[in-house]
Amino acid sequence: MKLVKCLMVLAVALCVIPSMSKAQTVQAAGGGSSALFLELGQGTASGAATGTPCTWTSGKTANIVARDTRSAQGSGPGNTDEQGNIWVTWSAGSTGSCGSPSGTGINIYSYMQLDSVVGNKCYFMVDSGGVPGCIQIFNVAASAPGADLLPGYTDTNMPSNIQGALNNARFTYAGTDIRPEDAQFATNRMFANCGSIIYRNPYDLEYRLTYGLGYANSATPNVGLQVNSAFTSSFFNVINYNFSGPDPFNSAYNSPQFAVTTVGAQPIIVAVSPATDTAGIAGASDISTYTLAMFYDGVLARSTDLAGVTNTNPVITLVREPLSGTYNTFEFSVPNSSQFHKTQDDFFCSGSAVYSQTMDIASSTGGVAGAVRKRVIGTSQMTTELQSPAGDSLGYFFWSAANANGLTNVKYLTVNGVDPILDSYGACLTCGPGNTPETFTPGVLPQSGGSGGTPPLGAVTFKNLNAGDYPAWSALRLIGRPGSVPVANIISGLAGINPTQHDYISPDNLKVWHAHFPIYGIVGAQADGPTLNPATPGDLCSGGAAEVGGDAGGANLPKQVNADYCHDYGNPTGLINQVN
Repeated sequence: MKLVKCLMVLAVALCVIPSMSKAQTVQAAGGGSSALFLELGQGTASGAATGTPCTWTSGKTANIVARDTRSAQGSGPGNTDEQGNIWVTWSAGSTGSCGSPSGTGINIYSYMQLDSVVGNKCYFMVDSGGVPGCIQIFNVAASAPGADLLPGYTDTNMPSNIQGALNNARFTYAGTDIRPEDAQFATNRMFANCGSIIYRNPYDLEYRLTYGLGYANSATPNVGLQVNSAFTSSFFNVINYNFSGPDPFNSAYNSPQFAVTTVGAQPIIVAVSPATDTAGIAGASDISTYTLAMFYDGVLARSTDLAGVTNTNPVITLVREPLSGTYNTFEFSVPNSSQFHKTQDDFFCSGSAVYSQTMDIASSTGGVAGAVRKRVIGTSQMTTELQSPAGDSLGYFFWSAANANGLTNVKYLTVNGVDPILDSYGACLTCGPGNTPETFTPGVLPQSGGSGGTPPLGAVTFKNLNAGDYPAWSALRLIGRPGSVPVANIISGLAGINPTQHDYISPDNLKVWHAHFPIYGIVGAQADGPTLNPATPGDLCSGGAAEVGGDAGGANLPKQVNADYCHDYGNPTGLINQVN
């Protein structure tokens, strides 16, 4: 009898476990673009659709990683883990609190700050069991305090049931500054021999050349060398994947279906520091695209190479990792554009191999002491090094109110005389009382707290980007399963914070778009989600194909011009979607 009772008790306990485990649901676990990290977290935490007012964040730690198990197959080197800052949001449930969620309706979202290409890889990879997505390892102690990384939010200590749900969750979405075709090209470029000719076609009538970066490792064909920071122990692994067709590790399985949804358009900010060195690099207010390309090519090295500077100081040029969407947007918009044909990774090869995984390379202008190009990993490391520079420094990052927060020692520049965020440098035409003009200290970033007249966020209009005059910008995107409700919820939350933070131009208000183009050897076989048209947001041209092709550095094209072309010539493809 006792045995029967014990078995009955055990059976009841086993029946209870599944219902308990389902009390909390990971709606979306993902990662990718560092440019999107803060605003995605803020939007998801505040969004009515997500219903997740509770937050927890952490900096990089070996206890929280995005794990790719494919490289552990056969004689491979083992699992590869990517570390990055993370935010988590959850709802308290029908009967609980943030610190102790309980009952029904406990929805969980998370996002890791990796970079765009790693985010793409973590979405599209398929393991040996045919299951897509990186595994999120989340070994966090119950009640662990958060790091308060989301401006405007105070973290709750981590509840045990939220931790348990997130551990071993699969990536189901990714944030990216570049399209999947461009991310795939960035990966292919990493594996190509350093300095070898590879083909790309963003503008020209014939395929244009660029060069491989040399991160391949002959001992592990699909696993390359790491990309390392010159400042910290931060790194990224270089691992192959396919966004369309068979996985390179597991050819029996194709990459998952996907939809790309555009969040908005955002400019890259070119900035110098220290802002107090007005006789040095902060004496500049503008930089031409040619000068900018030459600094990042490793040719220019002195602060006097910028107009308005009197002191000849060596410049530390800060370069992002080549798997970053920020790197690729900047690379193909400025140094590696069809105008200049240079690259941020020039003078980088030792034979066919990469010379320096940290890119701690002296600039090549006659041995200017202290003039170097150095690798930074992620937006936060870029802004940290700009805020506390070792000397006159030059860098770039995507604008957002969260990224600019606290950058008191950073001055942004116009590029070719064009301001990326305000109506004109230090001025807003309609943001004063009664829509009157207002002026500010030129170069001080809104939200930064910099000295002098700091522009309010309301002064951010993106007027010149929307006119097609600013050279370095990209659409921000989320990749997820077609029809994904959680991704739609995240985007809804973003749309809620954007009117107050002025982080990007919403798709409905965007008047320009990048021309798309085929990339040699890369074919997107799937219709992959919403596209753009000024008359009907959601369509390129009436009856046209879905958005496809690369667009990093593609020509700035007014959307109205595309719509008129479609109408006048009866062409459903249009000028934007030139992929054949």
